[in-house]
Amino acid sequence: MGKTLQDKLGDTELPSPGKRIDIHCHFFNRKELSVFMLLDIARMLSRAELTLRESRRDVRREREAQHLSRGVRSALLFAVTSMLSPKRILGKLKRKEEGFAFCPLTLDLYGLTRKQEDEEDALVNTDRLIDLVREEVEKVSERSAKLSEEKGQTLGRRGMAIELRRMGGMLKKLLSKRAYHSTWIGGKTLDGFGRQVEEMERLTRERPTEIFPFYSVDPRRESNYKVRTDGTYDLTPITSKLRRNGGVFVGFKLYTPLGYSPTHPMLMAMYAYCEREGVPVIAHVSGSGLTTLANRLWVEGDVYEDGKVKEVRGVWRFKERGLMSRERVLEHCETLNHPMLWEKVLRRFPNLKIDLAHFGHLPGTTAWTREIWRLMTERREDGSWAFPNLYTDLSNIPTEEGLRRMREAFFVKEEDLKRRFLYGSDYYMNMIYERDMEEYAEHFKRVFTSEEWDMMTIENPRRFLSVKG
Repeated sequence: MGKTLQDKLGDTELPSPGKRIDIHCHFFNRKELSVFMLLDIARMLSRAELTLRESRRDVRREREAQHLSRGVRSALLFAVTSMLSPKRILGKLKRKEEGFAFCPLTLDLYGLTRKQEDEEDALVNTDRLIDLVREEVEKVSERSAKLSEEKGQTLGRRGMAIELRRMGGMLKKLLSKRAYHSTWIGGKTLDGFGRQVEEMERLTRERPTEIFPFYSVDPRRESNYKVRTDGTYDLTPITSKLRRNGGVFVGFKLYTPLGYSPTHPMLMAMYAYCEREGVPVIAHVSGSGLTTLANRLWVEGDVYEDGKVKEVRGVWRFKERGLMSRERVLEHCETLNHPMLWEKVLRRFPNLKIDLAHFGHLPGTTAWTREIWRLMTERREDGSWAFPNLYTDLSNIPTEEGLRRMREAFFVKEEDLKRRFLYGSDYYMNMIYERDMEEYAEHFKRVFTSEEWDMMTIENPRRFLSVKG
């Protein structure tokens, strides 16, 4: 009779002592990613081509076009990586982070394309989006071909035009494979989360001392819980997924910008369980990333608006904005993911072990980072930390300069709080910003001392993952 997962692990749920840990990475593949990513890349390509057209005899604009072009190449590399199986994605990361253990975060895209049931066209038709991508790519290919044939331009400018045309061809090939998660087949939405969980379970059983995954929880997915006759929540469907209860997962992952409040009643019941049992939670807390495509949502819990947290139980309306609008993404993130919402969770569950990931990254400002730091540094009347198990991770900080500023402004200010910073690669999401994973890791090694690097990759994550710590 073969050994069970628990037989292989013995009594430990932790990587072996001294092993470095990447607390925030991703192995899910194209089956979970949608055509919206391709649309975003097509528009990045279009912006690069437009900037190049405007750069005639303008060195500054030419450099800007070059920067945008590098961004498109990185995004395409990201898309190509997503075509691989989870096991092959893990293999690529292992070659960059040799000797690490990994905490891959699953991602439930349940709410990405769902809209209010009373809305016309309540589901998003992927075929229309694919047509948009094709139209955008055709325009760029045609214009960049003309650019490459213009007389009297620099070799660098001509080379960029040829490169943009070549990248347009790569995007066409990705489209032709029809490999991305389709959100519309026969009027029904596809749901690949179950398959994602199965793949992660299989991979973890193969490598139980190397993989320590987190289970993505969306409170709107009814299979995650049962409601008892007294109105309380039976969380057995998700707690049974945990390694300590016979499953493979070591904690829970939340991604609230996909359409739900951090204080949803079901999640409040989950936090109570996690605080009592020492189960770690990782929450995406950033002003960027994926957000729901809905302009109207049924919300239960609290939202953030105009500097205040307010309780809602009903339909919440967002402003009508473009599909890939930066303002739309920021509005959804702020409404459903502002650090003040997480503060309300912590006030209710002060000993909850939670990683507010990305250190509240918000493009162009440190406002959210300062909010998280305020919570991390808050003390009780007796001088002890108000939220002793509040952690953050430094995943997907794309520049060495940004990482250095963060270290000087926050990390070194409180010696004891260095114990609550975690390292995460955000692989392979970070490939949108960095072409080479080795370059990303080198940023950390140049910015932090060897002792600090050991804390973030060995000591701190073990404490975060530990039931006792």
